[in-house]
Amino acid sequence: MKRLLKNKFVAASLLFLAIDLIGSFAVLAPFLVMMRNKLDKSALALKLWPIISFDVVADIFLNEPYILAMGVVSAIVIFLIFTLLLTFFSGGIYNIIITDGGVGQFEHSFAGFLMNSARFWPGFLKTAILSIPIYLIAAFLGFSFGRLAAGIAFMFGVFVFLLFMLIASTYIQLLRVEMITSGSNSVVGAVRSSRSLISRSLLRILAGNISVSVAGFLIAFLLWMALRGIRSLNWSSLAAAISIVLQQLIVLAICLMQTLRINFNYTILKRGEENALGGTQLDRI
Repeated sequence: MKRLLKNKFVAASLLFLAIDLIGSFAVLAPFLVMMRNKLDKSALALKLWPIISFDVVADIFLNEPYILAMGVVSAIVIFLIFTLLLTFFSGGIYNIIITDGGVGQFEHSFAGFLMNSARFWPGFLKTAILSIPIYLIAAFLGFSFGRLAAGIAFMFGVFVFLLFMLIASTYIQLLRVEMITSGSNSVVGAVRSSRSLISRSLLRILAGNISVSVAGFLIAFLLWMALRGIRSLNWSSLAAAISIVLQQLIVLAICLMQTLRINFNYTILKRGEENALGGTQLDRI
């Protein structure tokens, strides 16, 4: 187990998992507390945890819409605040994936992780702000082209929408990877330095990210099917424990998918670096 935790992919995925758990709990806590107080003497209270049931959601929409509204508002406010924490630690996690966590005298230490997180925080915060218009544009294009594809089959429309969102996510990752490799927090510099390489390797980048994403979501889907089977059983402590484990495995699979995508995008940028003869490693492939 100790050797497994030394693996940078496992370590980075677990760190992403920890941050996601903290963020999810912080975002959902006000809503769950309101629902628990409202349904304290109802049988639906048992369906709030470990996974909220569709029956509870339907009951909220029909009878308690104000609780849903208050939950959404509080979730948005908490998420915006949590974004600062997320972008702070993301720099350190990216550094672990790309450089194995070694930067100067802080190599492989928690102090080094915090130092690297603080070092790249300004740049990652800028990319988080930049990601807002990028995701909005991707959502608009995905919805527009997705409606056309949905004329053939509904799943084609969903796939097209997710494809555009994946492209947006990949571009943000590439900018952050460029920041880590160059040691700069300049978004403009990252855009300029990665622009030509992205254009030359666009198909390779898309193919790699789509492959990793499909594999990750397939694993998550299988775990979700198993979770549905557990949830269909009568409530018990054992069923709740298994549900919690399966939930975290689903999130971990998605985090591992994200880690592998970051590493793949890094290898693309690394292969595009100029060698001593003025060419690139991509020129020899």
